[in-house]
Amino acid sequence: MEVIDLGLEGVVIGETAIANVDGRTGELSYRGVNIEGLVGRPFLSVVWLLLFGTEPSVREEHALAHYLMAHRDLSDGEQAILDALPVQTHPMLMLQAMVPLLDLQVRTALTLPFGGSTALEGLVIAARLPTLIASWRRKKLGLSWPLKSRSLDPLIAFLECLNETEPDSVAVDTLSQTQILQMEHSYNAGTFAGRVALGAQAPLQSSVTRDADGCITE
Repeated sequence: MEVIDLGLEGVVIGETAIANVDGRTGELSYRGVNIEGLVGRPFLSVVWLLLFGTEPSVREEHALAHYLMAHRDLSDGEQAILDALPVQTHPMLMLQAMVPLLDLQVRTALTLPFGGSTALEGLVIAARLPTLIASWRRKKLGLSWPLKSRSLDPLIAFLECLNETEPDSVAVDTLSQTQILQMEHSYNAGTFAGRVALGAQAPLQSSVTRDADGCITE
C-alpha cells in the first residue's frame, strides 16, 4: 500500500547551511552562530551574515544600508495600485498582490559576494516591503501615506513611516531583535512553498509571494 505523507511531515526535502531550528532543544542558529549571539548585533550585520555567510566589513554594511534606502520609496505606479486595493484586504494578501507588480529596476549599484542580479532584485523587494506595510496600515487608518524617512537605518525608517514620529531606542531595539529572531527558520511552510516556485523557474517575485502565502496558512 502506498504511503502518503500528508503535509510532507517527516519527509526530507533538502539541506541548508543558513539556519538550523532544533525543536527538541529550543535552539536557533544562523550560519552556525547561536541566536543569543546575534540578537544584540546591528541588524544589517546579521542580514549580511545570513545572506552571504561572512561577516560584513564596515564598508559593506554601509553600502547595503544605502542600497536599501535607495529602493525604499514606492513609485507613483506602485502607489496607485496600492491605493486601488480594497481597504479591507488582509495585509498578507496585499503583499501577495503587490510584490509581483513591484518595479525591480535597480536604482543604484551594490557589489555582493555572489547572487548577481537575482540577489539585487531580492534586496529591492526587501527594501520595498516595509514601505508597503507602513503605507497599508496608514491607508487603513485613514492617515496620509506614504511617508518618507531620511534615516539610513531601515528599522528607524520603517517606524518613522509607520507612526510619523521618530522612534525611541527601545522601539528600535525591540524591532531589531524581533526581526533577527524571525529572519530565517529553515524549512517552514512558507520557505518550502517559495522554493517550489523558484525551483520551477518562476520569477523571484512569485517565490516571495508563495512564501507569504505559506505564512498565512501557518
